[in-house]
Amino acid sequence: MKHYDELDEQLKELDEHYKLNETDQEQILVQLNEKMDLNNSEKKSHWKPLVATGFAIILLIVMIPLFIQNSTNEASVTVLPESFDYQSVKWELELGMTPSEILEIIGLSEPSEIIESDQGFVTYRFDQGIADGYVIEEDYVDIDGLINEKVDMQVFIRFDENDEAKYISALDKIDAGINHYHLSENPGAPEFITEQTISDQHEHIQFFHIEDYVFEVPSLSFLQQYDPHFKEQFVSMEQFNAEQYDEIYDFLAWSVLKHYRAGDQILIEETIHSLEYESNEDFTYIEVGPIEDTQFWAFNGDLTDRFTVGEKLRVKLDVIPFSADGLYVKFGSSVDDFPNIDDFLVD
Repeated sequence: MKHYDELDEQLKELDEHYKLNETDQEQILVQLNEKMDLNNSEKKSHWKPLVATGFAIILLIVMIPLFIQNSTNEASVTVLPESFDYQSVKWELELGMTPSEILEIIGLSEPSEIIESDQGFVTYRFDQGIADGYVIEEDYVDIDGLINEKVDMQVFIRFDENDEAKYISALDKIDAGINHYHLSENPGAPEFITEQTISDQHEHIQFFHIEDYVFEVPSLSFLQQYDPHFKEQFVSMEQFNAEQYDEIYDFLAWSVLKHYRAGDQILIEETIHSLEYESNEDFTYIEVGPIEDTQFWAFNGDLTDRFTVGEKLRVKLDVIPFSADGLYVKFGSSVDDFPNIDDFLVD
């Protein structure tokens, strides 16, 4: 009896500690009965009889934390309150706000995700209206989830080195497409566009401003072509250019890609057509791509003794988020930077 009483007391402590509700208790009982393979007369229907066997207690001790862990995982997903909608982002959030000010206004103790980039900036992501069972796998905007109505809205706040909001962004799914709002410092442009709708219904190309940069807004169909497996292969420059071509509006979306997202790497394999070393500034132009549309890459130092014309060049380009949400990106090497080619080469 002493052993029985000790088991009974242990079970009560577990029940009290985890504060199981009736649903969880019933589910645990069902699974315990299945595990123990009992007949109908022996099946357990209350807590106290469960302590009659040590095996039942062992199962219970193991299974209770698993139930609690699953419940905790679901509860730990921080979502944006429904009361804080797309218009709230535009009206209530301002540049220069600190993380604590943002959280206080929204009414949360933490964001859905904190994204720390390799470029040194921190971005808060807030998710709203996540479909049951759906898991957001992207750090930045989940365009696929928004298009397929698995996510209602996402909000992004990028903070600068002073821990103040530098960019504020929101993407909200609507019937016509996706409303996209992005606030940044206005450099004094007479028409500074901070909001557009991503859809297939515009008569002309739409434009979008982030600081003093202007971006063409892609069509919804362009973004719907996303295939995560595409980025696992090497592509030619011709294929890469096709990545940026928007068939609906007939233009190259230079800063948006069909099959790549912020944080990905683009793998490119191309033939070298020419090499030219500029001794005055110590960099080498490398001409690659299809003959009718070659492009020049510029890398630091004299590379004419390392590579030859006709040789295959394999490089990787990081897809770096430009907008707070990562929809608009930058990638590749700039002729103003002249990076080290060894940082880009792929064996």
